[in-house]
Amino acid sequence: SYLDKINQEKCIIYSILWRKRRYTIEITMKDKKFQLEQISGYCNSVAPQELKDRINKLLENKNQKKRNVA
Repeated sequence: SYLDKINQEKCIIYSILWRKRRYTIEITMKDKKFQLEQISGYCNSVAPQELKDRINKLLENKNQKKRNVA
């Protein structure tokens, strides 16, 4: 369960539907940057690399915007 980590504000959990399949995404904060901790599909199946790459790109953009504001 992610409950303790969520309550301690150590991670964020998202669910995403990608090409008719659902994935669970865990995002953490490290060195004041968002990072993809893990992503898994139904029964812990492996997520496609394309999806991982897109999520990492979104997080990279978010981290850059956050730096520009600070």
